[in-house]
Amino acid sequence: MIRTTGITLFLLAILLCGCNSVPSDYEVIKAQNDSLRQAKELMEQEVNGFFESVNSIQQSIDKMKQMEGVIDLEQIGGEQNDALTKINRDVAYLGQMLQRNRQELQQLQESISRSRLNIKQLEQTVASLNKQLGSQSQTIQTLRSELDSRTALIAQMSDTIRTQSDLILELSATSDQQQQTITEQESTITAHEQTISTAWYVFGTRKELKDQGIVAGKSVLQNDFNKDYFVKIDTRKTNLIPLYSTRAKILSTHPTTSYQLQKIDGNYVLQITDAEQFWSISKYLVIEVD
Repeated sequence: MIRTTGITLFLLAILLCGCNSVPSDYEVIKAQNDSLRQAKELMEQEVNGFFESVNSIQQSIDKMKQMEGVIDLEQIGGEQNDALTKINRDVAYLGQMLQRNRQELQQLQESISRSRLNIKQLEQTVASLNKQLGSQSQTIQTLRSELDSRTALIAQMSDTIRTQSDLILELSATSDQQQQTITEQESTITAHEQTISTAWYVFGTRKELKDQGIVAGKSVLQNDFNKDYFVKIDTRKTNLIPLYSTRAKILSTHPTTSYQLQKIDGNYVLQITDAEQFWSISKYLVIEVD
């Protein structure tokens, strides 16, 4: 009886020991499972972060290519400051984008190198991005070089235009001064010609001429006479003077070979045949009529 009881107690002890070991194994397995799940989540987050960076860099490169496609250096010409300023701003923005992309790609490469993951496709994509950024860098460098050349050319053209403008202004001022001198000379010449070509004539009866002091006895134009009684003419334009009389006699001195007294419709007309000779002795013409 006592032996049976001892065996029973021994079996109960084994069972109790077995029951105590089951909860310990469960906790270990559960902890391992939680650790694996957390590692998987961290891995997914890390991979997702890598590809988000790749997509961001690729989108930025695509935008840079689009901008390069619309930059037209040929539109720069003359003094188009607005176009030049815009292109300078666009090229500077491309340079900033390139710098940011390089920084992001470098950070991505450093993250990949620290990671325990080995993703062949990701490494190939990063290599492709590096190649694209190298190409973009060369393109931007070419744009900057061409832009600098055109900017220098425009500056040179602007200096030339300013020099030519100054020269034109100087020539214009000289021309204006010369024109003024010519005008003054022409005015002087015209006034002189008008003076040379100006003459005066009068015709009237003996009494009328005496009353105006033009005739005194046998002398003509010797005393103070009324000059307002004379008619002023331009000797270059006047070669025919109607006298409205059936009798006419020239009292002033003029070469007889330089004129003719002719009758037209019964009245005398003085025709000057050589104006220079006719007015060479006197600029005053006095004719006595009835």
